[in-house]
Amino acid sequence: MQARMSAMRHDDREFLRQTSVRIRTVNRALVLYAALLAGFWGGHKFLMGARREGWLYLLLSWTSIPLWASLGDFVDLVRQPAIGQGFFKRRLLKRHDADSDVIERATWRQLGRVLILFLIFVALSVWVASQMNQGYDRVGGLCQKIKPGTTVQDLATFANANGLRFSSAREGLNILSDTATLGRHSCLVTIKNGHVALSVHDVLD
Repeated sequence: MQARMSAMRHDDREFLRQTSVRIRTVNRALVLYAALLAGFWGGHKFLMGARREGWLYLLLSWTSIPLWASLGDFVDLVRQPAIGQGFFKRRLLKRHDADSDVIERATWRQLGRVLILFLIFVALSVWVASQMNQGYDRVGGLCQKIKPGTTVQDLATFANANGLRFSSAREGLNILSDTATLGRHSCLVTIKNGHVALSVHDVLD
């Protein structure tokens, strides 16, 4: 009976040994650190056995696309099931060669989403910068049109018609912020006795 149990344990050990050879794994903590520190060059992809993805990240490393994609990969790796106990001992399954085509298509889709978001961000930044630069002459001209002696009512009408934020008039200094430049350009209007006394163009740097 003891000999039979010993033989069974031997068979189990042999099965585990052979299985461990076929199933390739990599340390989870190492992959996470690689995604943060070397994800820009696809370091975590090479560790996971996805060489084609790694070369793709490396070829695109002259852009910032792999950087943002690797941050998304980091979140996915944290969620991915791991084998073992303990943060530094848990292991992730490496990618199988048969899954290369599917993984590569998924990577292209992820990089495409990042590229679209990046282009939207660039376009938005260019638009905001353009609005900021164009605001100098436009708002400066509006401030010159606010003549001394203009009533508060006429000032409010003028502000609303030209995109200047003017909530309520008060005696003394009033700030009419330009909404198109997010308040970077404004008119400093001094009101005395219900009428405009002075209007000056102001720029926030």
